[in-house]
Amino acid sequence: MQNLTAVSYPDVQELRDKKEELGRLQQELAERELEFSTRRNELHLFEKHYHQAVGKKYAELDELKARVLEFASGFFPKTGPRWEQAEAAREQAERSKKEAREHADEGEGTGETGKTLTFNPPDDLKKLFREVAKKIHPDLAESEAESRRRHTLMARLNKAYAEMDAEAVQAVSREWEDEADEKSDLPLGAQLARIIEKISRVRKRLESLQTQIDDVVHSEMFGLKEGVEKAEREGRDVLREMCDEIDEKSQTIKSRLRALASDCSPQGQ
Repeated sequence: MQNLTAVSYPDVQELRDKKEELGRLQQELAERELEFSTRRNELHLFEKHYHQAVGKKYAELDELKARVLEFASGFFPKTGPRWEQAEAAREQAERSKKEAREHADEGEGTGETGKTLTFNPPDDLKKLFREVAKKIHPDLAESEAESRRRHTLMARLNKAYAEMDAEAVQAVSREWEDEADEKSDLPLGAQLARIIEKISRVRKRLESLQTQIDDVVHSEMFGLKEGVEKAEREGRDVLREMCDEIDEKSQTIKSRLRALASDCSPQGQ
């Protein structure tokens, strides 16, 4: 008796091919989401450490500069360039103070120089993140309602990963599996159309993610982070050096301010 074999029609084969392509893209997307989230969290943690260790020093320096220029501008017409410089310096000092206040309460133990805190999640957490992101990614949604739900879960996943909370990551996965709707069978053409649409969305997201990753790693602050970490491996504390340099400048300005005040004080006082 002749063996019967399944006939692979062109559209059936195309559906199989597109499913395989989507599977590869989903894996790539999960990897790219992991990279972006990791880079972003690395930068955020370093920024907190930098602002608490160095940023407050800059705020103090800007305040001293403003005070010197304000003092000196008192001897010139209020419409002249000296007053403009003083006003600009005061605005910068206020911005610096505001930024320092915003970072003052972020995290614990990041306000000291020394070994820089780094975002270093374990490999098993990274693996778990990839697995969950691959399942719940918003670009795989087939309706607006599903897209909103996936976005909510993705935000929770990123927060759990940032906090290196494996249990919270697993909770996101369980919630998705518990609430996932059973999909009714669709005609082959409709299945193919949906998969092609998903492939298009995933490709666009991959391009967007790469742009965002490039923006992070090419930013000035990320470059400083890498420089600081490289110096640490060589035994140097760059942030401490920056703080010491700012302290020297502050002392110089304080001396100048005292001298100005002394020069302008009445004789004998």
